[in-house]
Amino acid sequence: MNRIPEYIAMHIYDILVHFAGASNTDDGRSSFLHYYCRGDGYRPTEYRCCGKFGFAGKFWWNNDRFYVSGHSRGDVSTGGCTQERLDNEASELDHINGLLADAYREFEKYRERDGILSAIPAFPQHQGALMDQLRLLIPVANKLGLQDAADFIQRAARGDAG
Repeated sequence: MNRIPEYIAMHIYDILVHFAGASNTDDGRSSFLHYYCRGDGYRPTEYRCCGKFGFAGKFWWNNDRFYVSGHSRGDVSTGGCTQERLDNEASELDHINGLLADAYREFEKYRERDGILSAIPAFPQHQGALMDQLRLLIPVANKLGLQDAADFIQRAARGDAG
């Protein structure tokens, strides 16, 4: 899946505003939503929006997770931040990334539940008998990887669903 559903992206952006210094403006939010919610097949990985962590502050969708980055040890050696600031940021980043991990788990649930449904085309109502409709569901359930459900429907169609 190359996009994040809007309700999850909104939640992510709320976390970024409250904890990482992202812009709490309509423009900031709409830019983030456009970047991550568009359905054109492009899958973004990073978005610079976490002002609290300077130029290094980015939201990432990478390696099967959502997370925020901050300053690095290299920033200390170049004078971009102090070791004390880097140490303080570490616990903040852990907290933010914990919240984003929860958002990623919700995203995984979406992909399993709603993502499957959104990939199925809609058809007009079938006017056949209930048992005929159940028989039509069997190969669909199998194709979706729902073999136990397909077996149940098959038993129901035979009249032994018990």
